[in-house]
Amino acid sequence: GETLNNLLRFLAIDGLQTIKSYEGFNEDIDKITLKTDLVDTLNIIIDPSSFNCQKAPAIIEKALYTIDEFQEYGDKWKNVDAVKGRKDLSQNLNVDTFNVNANEIPYVDLYEYWGKLPAWCLNEGKEGDNKWIEAQVIISGIDDNPIIHLKKKNDQQRPYEEIRLRQVQNRWLARGPAESLIGIQYYLNELCNIRLNNMRLLQQGIFKYKRTSGITQSMLARLRTGGGIPVNMMDDIDQFATQDLNTAANMAQEERILSWAER
Repeated sequence: GETLNNLLRFLAIDGLQTIKSYEGFNEDIDKITLKTDLVDTLNIIIDPSSFNCQKAPAIIEKALYTIDEFQEYGDKWKNVDAVKGRKDLSQNLNVDTFNVNANEIPYVDLYEYWGKLPAWCLNEGKEGDNKWIEAQVIISGIDDNPIIHLKKKNDQQRPYEEIRLRQVQNRWLARGPAESLIGIQYYLNELCNIRLNNMRLLQQGIFKYKRTSGITQSMLARLRTGGGIPVNMMDDIDQFATQDLNTAANMAQEERILSWAER
């Protein structure tokens, strides 16, 4: 239930959500089960023109583990004991890691690569051979001290699938609600600004005055209720006639905009 709620919430924001499925230990039932994680779109590196995660040349996921969470993989990965973690990593992966406060608990930044690699990287064939195979690579500390923990040939499907609200041709990212409604929002903003400007004109008015009368725009701007401006002749200053907008037509326009958005 919690996963579905988060899935709907993220879809309403980005229009795209990537789901990662894998076998993991379920503490509730005390056994290995199929688990699903919702991967933040900002933590995925992929060719932006790819159709999906399976057909992309490669996909890289960035993840952050506490040092104890990372050490739980000691029986599956290599060189786990060689990683000490860092206290200057942000728990929020979307925040610049150079401008965060130090943590008390060390964190490990992991990069998980799924995609094509030269065959010689996996000890298959000779270096320089133009042969590529599907592989999985897990590496940590890529910014300061890169350490490879897993490198193997992958014969299975990649564990990532996308859900999109609206597919866009030649683009991995989907079209979310915000992008779909941005044009209508601009139009509604313009309509509201016109109404606000008209209300200001009705309340404050626009004046015309003779250039030689000594009246300045700053004198008019300082006027308050009950204020006045000294003039030599009554026709030195006069107010432009302003007209209120057609309220019924204005409201009909807003209703039309809302109906466009609902479609």
